[in-house]
Amino acid sequence: MQAVTSSSRLRDLSPTIAKILLISGAAGASIGVLDGTMGETHLAGFGYRDVKRKLPPDEHTIYHLASSSKSFTAASIGLLVADGRVSFRDRICDILPGFQHPDEEIRSRTTLLDFLSHRTGLARKDSLW
Repeated sequence: MQAVTSSSRLRDLSPTIAKILLISGAAGASIGVLDGTMGETHLAGFGYRDVKRKLPPDEHTIYHLASSSKSFTAASIGLLVADGRVSFRDRICDILPGFQHPDEEIRSRTTLLDFLSHRTGLARKDSLW
């Protein structure tokens, strides 16, 4: 599993990431790291987005993560709260001015904690199951 990468830092992690993919049974992974101090974005694709055709993943590859992304999102927000950059009581519309929802109540009053706690009243998006 060769890494397609724009950074030697991510390239150095290639053997470890390849081992994680093998252990987990995942076909591929795309990783992006924003270095805020240098203003650089490091991108890397590992494994395959299409195993049969041996096509590598990239920053445009779509992954079906389902609930896996919730823990990453919650942990990231928790770190921002711990750093004092945001509060769990901050409204989504203040953090993301482009946030749109047809229900004015949801659009204007929903907080980070509301979304993380699934207490917005929004329908779940798992009807495919």
